[in-house]
Amino acid sequence: MPKKSSANPFLTRFLRRCREEQIRACAKMISQANRVYVMGIGSSGYAAREMAYRFMRVGLDIEAFDDIDMIRMISVFRKESDLAIVLSLSGSRQELLESLRVSHERGAKTMMITSSRYEYLI
Repeated sequence: MPKKSSANPFLTRFLRRCREEQIRACAKMISQANRVYVMGIGSSGYAAREMAYRFMRVGLDIEAFDDIDMIRMISVFRKESDLAIVLSLSGSRQELLESLRVSHERGAKTMMITSSRYEYLI
């Protein structure tokens, strides 16, 4: 029996709710970014690391963070050419929402991938 990826529950919930145009928009943002920062806590942190590993293999400049203190620290160094992605099952972790807000204020593009039905606008 094949080993299941740690990201499977997250990806399964995400894919059930997304539409093709959303995936295309995400892909465009990722391909246009100079550097991508992907963040998550707990199981979403594992998914963030897996995402980074997979995209690194195809040459994307991407870095994953799963430590809340590091996430806070690096948010202030974002620039306009960067993309900050938060992975969160609930979409409600305040520290991650704050990181997106700070990144947005610094001019970076922001994206949240969540299984939550709510849409967060920054």
